[in-house]
Amino acid sequence: MVHDDTCILEPRDHRFLIHRSWVKYASADLFPSDKLRRVFAFHTTQIHDPVTPELLKRIRDGFMSSPHAKNGHQQMLVDQGFTEWEQ
Repeated sequence: MVHDDTCILEPRDHRFLIHRSWVKYASADLFPSDKLRRVFAFHTTQIHDPVTPELLKRIRDGFMSSPHAKNGHQQMLVDQGFTEWEQ
């Protein structure tokens, strides 16, 4: 398992968290939107409370600076206007 301390999360950051955690950027994957809709339609995943805009920014910023994030995934966030990339 790759430990990536780019974005450390504490239980106070979101009520789903029960202990100190980190975002595992190396495991990020891309899925077509129709596949995600099917996953939600068939209840094969559990939806939790949304993150705050501030936490989402921390997660995205971490994704852009993590040495374990895949470049193609980072470029997708830039292309879709979710973040900027300072290479």
